[in-house]
Amino acid sequence: MIRSTDPHLEPFRFFADARPTVSSRSRYYFRPCYRYITATPSALHFPLLISWMSSKKESTGTSSSSPVKPVLMALDQHTSSMELPASNLRVVYLNQPQKNVGFAGNQVVTAKYNVWTFVPAFCYERFTQVSNFYFLLVGIGQVIPAITSTFGLPYSLVLGLVLFVDAIFTGVEDFHRHAADAVMNARETRVFDPTLPTSFRQTTWKDIVVGDVLQIKKYEAVPADMLLLAVHETDPSAPVGMCFIETKSLDGETNLKIRQALPCTFAQLHDPASIGHLPGRVACEHPNHDVNNFMGRFEPGDDASVIPLDLKNVVLRGCVIRNTPFVYGLVLNTGSDTKIMQASHKTPTKLSKAIEIINRGNALLMMIMLLLCVLGAVWDQAWVTSSSPSYLVLDEPSVRLGLNAFRGDVMGICIAFGYYWVLISSFVPITLYVSIAIVKSYQSYFMNRDLGMYYAPSDTPAAVRNADLNDELGQITHIFSDKTGTLTANEMNFRKMSINGRSYGRGSTDIGRATAMRTGRMESVTDCQASTGDAAHPPHVEFLDPHGLFARDRATRDGHADAIQAFLTHLSVCHSVVLERDDATNTTNFSASSPDELALVAGAAYFGHQFTERSNGRAVVHVLGKGDVEFQMLELIEFTSTRKRMSVVVRALDNRILLLTKGADSRELDQDWYHTWSTQYKQALSNLDETSPSYKLDLLVVERLEDEMECDLELLGATAVEDRLQTGVPVAISSLMRAGIKEETAINIAFACQLITNDMDRLVLNMEFCQSNPEVLKKLMLDKAHRTRTSTIKQRSSKSLELTKQALVIDGPVLTMVYHYPLLKFLFLELAQQCAAVICCRVSPKQKAEVSNVVALVKNNVKNCRTLSIGDGANDVSMIQEAHVGVGISGHEGMQAVNASDFAIAQFAFLQRLLLVHGHWNYRRMSKLVLYVVYKNILCWFALYVLSLYACGSAQDHPGLYHSGPQGDLLSVQIFTEWVFEALYEGVVCALVPVLLMGSISSSGYAYTMYDCGGLCYTALIVVGWVKLVLNAMSWNAGMHFAMWATVPFWIASGVVLSNSFTSDSSDHVFPYLLSLPEFWMLLFLCVVLALFRDFVYKVWKREWAPEYYHILQESDRYKLKGDIEWDPPLHASNYKPFHVDFSHYLTSELHALPGSSRLNAGFVK
Repeated sequence: MIRSTDPHLEPFRFFADARPTVSSRSRYYFRPCYRYITATPSALHFPLLISWMSSKKESTGTSSSSPVKPVLMALDQHTSSMELPASNLRVVYLNQPQKNVGFAGNQVVTAKYNVWTFVPAFCYERFTQVSNFYFLLVGIGQVIPAITSTFGLPYSLVLGLVLFVDAIFTGVEDFHRHAADAVMNARETRVFDPTLPTSFRQTTWKDIVVGDVLQIKKYEAVPADMLLLAVHETDPSAPVGMCFIETKSLDGETNLKIRQALPCTFAQLHDPASIGHLPGRVACEHPNHDVNNFMGRFEPGDDASVIPLDLKNVVLRGCVIRNTPFVYGLVLNTGSDTKIMQASHKTPTKLSKAIEIINRGNALLMMIMLLLCVLGAVWDQAWVTSSSPSYLVLDEPSVRLGLNAFRGDVMGICIAFGYYWVLISSFVPITLYVSIAIVKSYQSYFMNRDLGMYYAPSDTPAAVRNADLNDELGQITHIFSDKTGTLTANEMNFRKMSINGRSYGRGSTDIGRATAMRTGRMESVTDCQASTGDAAHPPHVEFLDPHGLFARDRATRDGHADAIQAFLTHLSVCHSVVLERDDATNTTNFSASSPDELALVAGAAYFGHQFTERSNGRAVVHVLGKGDVEFQMLELIEFTSTRKRMSVVVRALDNRILLLTKGADSRELDQDWYHTWSTQYKQALSNLDETSPSYKLDLLVVERLEDEMECDLELLGATAVEDRLQTGVPVAISSLMRAGIKEETAINIAFACQLITNDMDRLVLNMEFCQSNPEVLKKLMLDKAHRTRTSTIKQRSSKSLELTKQALVIDGPVLTMVYHYPLLKFLFLELAQQCAAVICCRVSPKQKAEVSNVVALVKNNVKNCRTLSIGDGANDVSMIQEAHVGVGISGHEGMQAVNASDFAIAQFAFLQRLLLVHGHWNYRRMSKLVLYVVYKNILCWFALYVLSLYACGSAQDHPGLYHSGPQGDLLSVQIFTEWVFEALYEGVVCALVPVLLMGSISSSGYAYTMYDCGGLCYTALIVVGWVKLVLNAMSWNAGMHFAMWATVPFWIASGVVLSNSFTSDSSDHVFPYLLSLPEFWMLLFLCVVLALFRDFVYKVWKREWAPEYYHILQESDRYKLKGDIEWDPPLHASNYKPFHVDFSHYLTSELHALPGSSRLNAGFVK
């Protein structure tokens, strides 16, 4: 480790690993890590460590060879090492359309239905759902005369109405897909046509075929996967064949990518007409979904050698051409064969936990219903055999046909069974799913229009993309979060630099201030005042130097001023930034491959080194006071995640050849040595062919030559670039942690976000501890798991209210090792379950994609967990889709994460309101709705069943409130069952009290009939259901008061009106007469007391002697008590279940073996 002695630079730590170079000379060199160098107080990361003019002997001789054009590295981080079998090739011919047959067209169809398939396909999809099929059978049963209880009127009319509305919405949605497809397929482009004077004709995207040569202009999207043949050259005498593309629609990244045309093609294309004379064919891989790799070769058609192709030579459908007026390309894949269409997959269907419980509860209701049907049929037949049925034989069609239920035989039992099944079929409520859909649509309406989740700077409101999961937001137990762009703003600003051991720039960041507070180190007044930045600075620069130290040192005439000059020159030259001119505004903008590079180039421009031009293998920098300085770009060695650096080889005006390395250092090169190396490097690049069996060996040669170049480097300086936290992130994470939600997302960032606090124990798993040995890692994880398990059990047994929280920190290489061995994977889960936060740091893009495996591991092995993933980029899509709930942030990395998400927000801070306000109330209200609808149906129809038997066939402010959601305290199979049996009991009470206590004749001499008994029974059902709803109401407002207090009067009024409007000889004016009887009101009161006395007593006892957290808050709000009411989760609230076996058993287990079933079930529940 190299530590600066400058007091201002003391917090900056530069990490480097030393190893021998692979060249023949015996030397050592340093390789400082590019992205993962940390700064303790300010958490600024350092993407630039530079040195200048090393010990290589200076040479002033000139090379006799011609100037070397820029060479792009043939292997980058996207390149695959797979070999392409010679027999598995897709062959596309250039200028031979008669041979390019049998390929897919370019018309894209994303719509699901057409005019002929909509009705049958829609009906099949809906009636394969169990609930819809069940109600279809009920509707059929209700039109059968022998068993109908609705006089032949089927409830399927309600089902038909529901499906009709659903069909309208589905049809409209698919119509929009058809419209979008039509617009996409009708877009125009230009295809080569040798018969026209202009050589190109306009055509639509859908008419493009494989083998066409297209002309794509600047800012136009590419309609098909194509091989880049040539680009518009600013200097036709020295073509380079290079262009930049934007791949936002493919990977969500806004940074530009370099694409390189083939030298054998762009050198021959002097004008459009010359396209028709190009010979050759392309042999490439068959269509696949991998947008980060491409394998193939170009065969010129003569005796010339075959040219290997990779991703840098092709432009995929959906990319946008940038920084060049136009390009020519040969179409390789069209339509459904393009990579973007191959990679597009259907978003997985997600069901909320509430729907899962409803489905299981409905199964329980069906079993109860079948049992009741059997009991009812047996009861009927027993009554028939013991009674004379002659007076019941009426002149009805069902009787004349012999289909009545009083036959006393097996057919009579079947008919009675069918009658009771139709009678109580609403045990499974058809209105429940309709009610849920209506409620969720209202919830989505208010969530979409919540100003608390509206981001004004980008005019972005929250968006509900999957309303089925609205209530799932209230049950989240684990959050998986990306860092860059999700917790941070992904807007890099140049803040500080160190040159030759001297630090420049003051001020701190949110992360730096949080670290200073954590370590107890106070910042200086200057740093505190400078932390807000200066509005006068240009974009991407917030350099603050209140004492003018940099300007003073720059004006000196010593060696340090030369070091400053070299440092700024390095910043302005060593990059891949391109200049784009906007003709509309007559301005020139930087387009960078990463936000870091953009900040560095902007910083150099701020200090007087303005990058002004890149063309024809040269870069021009305008230096303040000196004018334009030109550098010839000889070589570009691109950044890779393995090397963690990029390098350029340039020739300066004094003819020196310099190696400038970003991520490492720089040095001056001997010209003879360089020319020898360059010849070998270009030869090695030309030998790279991914379809060749020797590809891996050729790749090793390229890597060896790159290591030979990037050695003997001398450290010159460093930059500090800030990626600040989004507004409100620390408060949001703190509230989510208080609500009992675990967060999985480097350590300084975690402290600033309050994800980790000083009182937490930190468990660190990195390569320094495990020494790249899986056996060492296994022992280390076993030891940590045993220690934490023991500590947790001791604290629980002592009933301590303050459990010591822990945080797990794991780096990318260890995470990869963990997922390579099943045993380590489950040990990692054991550790993670004991921690309040898990931090994955130094994770490569490939390793980041594996985070979805962590989500799946938790989701499938932790009982009752509900996971949420949140991110903003295309590399977060797999994680978002794997979790129970996916949240996308609409940021700088495109809309891929949003398009794959269930909910979309503009800032991470809005997650607090999304979960603790909307999630909490959505879950609570949905739980009450489900339970009450089921309760109401059973209460009503079970009472009719009994009568039929009797008649013989005639948080945001209080995060603790959220805790009930993750624990499932409001809706579970157990709670569902309890409400079912409560409804059965209360239905029996409402049915039997009128039957047993009304008597036969009233006090006034009136003879009670079945209709009188039924009127009292149904009134009792409504009043009992109303009181039950009042007892379970959580909050009251004007709407609630109106709905509650108007229910019973509305029923009485409607009963009177209906009784007088639809009269018969037996039911004439029954209800008005009942209202006048004192017996009616006494029995009604008795029904309510007998049915709900237990509920009332339990709720009084619960509120007075065992109050819940919300009871206390309600009392506080009612009596206007001041002060915060603290909440601590109960000791039994944790989802973690420790292993109940000796950890020593694992010491002899194989790494590739899963834990034994008994041990696995003891620790994890699948």
